[in-house]
Amino acid sequence: MRKQRSFQLLTIFTLSLVAIFNHGCGDPIDPVQPSSPTTIDCSSGTLPLTWKDNPNSDIDYIVKCNVNVDGSNKLVIEPGVKVQFESGGSIEIVDDAAISAIGTAAKPIILEGKTATPGAWKGVFINTNNVDNRLEHVTVRHGGSEKSIWMRVKAGVCMEEYGPARLAIKNCKFENNEGFGLASSSTDNIITEFSSNYFGGNSEAGLMIPASQVGKLDVATVYNAAANPNTNAWVQINEASLNSTLKSPATMRKLDTKYRVYRDFILESKLTIEAGTMIEFASGSMLSMEDPNGAIHAVGTAGNPITFKGASAGQGAWKGIYIDSDNVENRMDYCVIDGAGSEDDIWIGEKCNLYVGQYRKGYLNISNSTISNGGGYAIGRYTESNYTSANLTLTGNVFNAVFEK
Repeated sequence: MRKQRSFQLLTIFTLSLVAIFNHGCGDPIDPVQPSSPTTIDCSSGTLPLTWKDNPNSDIDYIVKCNVNVDGSNKLVIEPGVKVQFESGGSIEIVDDAAISAIGTAAKPIILEGKTATPGAWKGVFINTNNVDNRLEHVTVRHGGSEKSIWMRVKAGVCMEEYGPARLAIKNCKFENNEGFGLASSSTDNIITEFSSNYFGGNSEAGLMIPASQVGKLDVATVYNAAANPNTNAWVQINEASLNSTLKSPATMRKLDTKYRVYRDFILESKLTIEAGTMIEFASGSMLSMEDPNGAIHAVGTAGNPITFKGASAGQGAWKGIYIDSDNVENRMDYCVIDGAGSEDDIWIGEKCNLYVGQYRKGYLNISNSTISNGGGYAIGRYTESNYTSANLTLTGNVFNAVFEK
């Protein structure tokens, strides 16, 4: 009996090992099958407001239409979500709605064209002042197929004019878009946070902002990627057809690229410009301060001067710098003002690189600076102005002199 029972136990144990061996070497039970992405075509009337990462699909959503988020709704895009947009696809945030797309370094959010070419889809349009509007660890690429209805530019992301639009942008990539990577035009738009972003391969500049937001830019951001440069190697200030105004104190930092100003950059508060900064001005543009609170504090060094110059070379390429503010903080030291004086000043009646005005007895202390290649006089000033200068070099101007009236 004992031998028979031992034999039975051995047989059961042996069969169990065979079963385990066969299961381990065979096909897995209930394999996880890849699933298809969710298609959003706007035909159902109800759009999902939370977009989730599907771990069984490389692409989570295919968007074929304009996803219009309105009312007080919020579109939430979760970490790791990858969305591909067809040619008519876009996201538009209007009324009091919001977009919250917060990824992580390990699980970024990807918004891209189904076709991997610039202009493959429209882009993201934000026209709300909602404090929840936020992009973090988001890559936006291949957008910009159409201009915004409120703006005259194409971009991967547009902060539109009539919101005003409000947005926080951190650790985001804007690459290979038709037009700008990110574009904001209205003085009233608000960038609440901006840090450690990346711009590369866009067909305009990587970034366009109004003058009011220039102080939000940080030095950790890559504005023009060396390995994938934007077509225009500058940060653009102002849309080409709009003036904009700085209304609160700001610092214009020296970035990895230059600035280019379109239209009028108006100061109604103090602008501090860091040493080594280069600012180019397009034809017809100027830097202007008439408000008594407007001030410029541009202090460079001998090795890192601050440069204000025309976008094109030669005399009279832009209007110039106009100071009619009596703010005692107006200071320029180790600066270069080059190629201005394209138009007669309405009050002085002459073309000048630099104007110091009359109505508030404009104040300026300028030293160790070069004023060159002007279309008229180097400097024009009213005799009532509070103007002091030391160690100036006037060269290449039509008149290397100070015009007084």
